[in-house]
Amino acid sequence: PDLHENFTALVDCADGAYAVVTQTLAAFEHHQTVKVTGTRGAAWAWWSGALDRTLHPTFGLKWFDGETVHVETFDRPTGEVFELDDQLTAFVESIRTGQPPAATGHDGRWSVALCLWAEASIAAGERVACQW
Repeated sequence: PDLHENFTALVDCADGAYAVVTQTLAAFEHHQTVKVTGTRGAAWAWWSGALDRTLHPTFGLKWFDGETVHVETFDRPTGEVFELDDQLTAFVESIRTGQPPAATGHDGRWSVALCLWAEASIAAGERVACQW
């Protein structure tokens, strides 16, 4: 009940880069798409499933290096069901070896802060400066 049915945020960075984040709950099935474009290429990843924890998703990854479009192949399905297992395995291995995890507490804090800034912007009805 606390999620917005439709949401778009424009995140401006100090170096002139920006991100557009869009979410909608007003559709059917579950889909995630990420498109990243830079000065030397682009990447596009997508995932779709009938359920958020489906065992039979469709997914893919393509990238463009400025000359050629490359298509990544995967040896197994991806999605929340599979990645939770991978994350738990990586976490245990990080503890066993003392190596830092792939995503640190700082990464998690940044992700939560970004969501809180977006909520503050919606509540204020205006642009909000992110203070880190």
